Amino acid sequence: MNKEIEILLGGKSHILCPTFHALSAIEKELATGMTVLAKKLSEGLLSLEELAVIVGCCVESNLSSEHLKEHIAKSGLAHVMQSVAAMFAHVFGGTEASIKHDTTIAYGDLKALMEKFPD
Repeated sequence: MNKEIEILLGGKSHILCPTFHALSAIEKELATGMTVLAKKLSEGLLSLEELAVIVGCCVESNLSSEHLKEHIAKSGLAHVMQSVAAMFAHVFGGTEASIKHDTTIAYGDLKALMEKFPD
């Protein structure tokens, strides 16, 4: 199973790679755990800033923070959120079917995975 998820930013293909270092950087910058962030995403409550931090920490790119944020906005929030949901589904042990990344992953798949984790 491939841990890398494709994301289109600014019309170019990039890779989200959820390494331990990247996930740890997300937790540190947002001062919250991955399960809380995944639950927020699955419930549609993730803020734009949180989304930008997650993408910024995991994307293999040399875009500045401000350019990255603009690319996220221009690329369509639904697409970016789908890519992050696919990455989170993988991180939390989703099946191959639930993380198939053709931009049709349902937030329900991630939500079902998150129900395994207590609040």
